[in-house]
Amino acid sequence: MAAILNQIKVGNCDVDVKIVISNKAAAPGLLRAQADNIATKSFNITDFKNKDDYEKSLTQALRDAGVELVVLAGYMRILGEGFI
Repeated sequence: MAAILNQIKVGNCDVDVKIVISNKAAAPGLLRAQADNIATKSFNITDFKNKDDYEKSLTQALRDAGVELVVLAGYMRILGEGFI
């Protein structure tokens, strides 16, 4: 994720990052995104009743941010069929 943001910053990647999401609130990627004034959100799966509810909340956050393409750069959780 940091490599992508670096390439955007130097003009080698013409994309608009809408939000950076992590399953860990203290993830370094969230701090980096915040430093670049990019919206961030974290979702801890233990805060949800089940994986489906977790993924529904994740999906809603992406929709609310206007995301058109999801890049799982450094996101290390396995996402279910409902999310994909």
